[in-house]
Amino acid sequence: MDNDRKKFVFAKLQALIRRRAGGRLMLHSGTIGSSAKGSKPQLHLYGVKEVQIGRRPAQQTYVAGTILHKRFAGFYLMPIYSHPKLLVGISKDLGKMLKGKSCFNITVLTPAIVKELEKLLNDGIAIYRREGWI
Repeated sequence: MDNDRKKFVFAKLQALIRRRAGGRLMLHSGTIGSSAKGSKPQLHLYGVKEVQIGRRPAQQTYVAGTILHKRFAGFYLMPIYSHPKLLVGISKDLGKMLKGKSCFNITVLTPAIVKELEKLLNDGIAIYRREGWI
């Protein structure tokens, strides 16, 4: 992917995340509690409240994020990891971008994909609110 297109995709993903910030959701320019080295451009969305899920210590709930990688922009959506039924019915195009359990490697961003990612993010936030995690 050429550099300009990669930056365009990353900017669109950041805008998608920024629109959800506020209230019980806050932005971070890095991953909380990560010891990863490097300084890739990134933006992450967390719940402001610290909650204990399972046996893990209480911490802010990670909701979503984007990281600009060398060959793609990564879009990380934790609600699909904890609630995989969110993925039922996603488009074939978006399904091809899913790598692992919660990451989409995005090189092309169409209006339809943006709309689909926004729906997944909004539905995931709604589930996390019902769970009391944010």
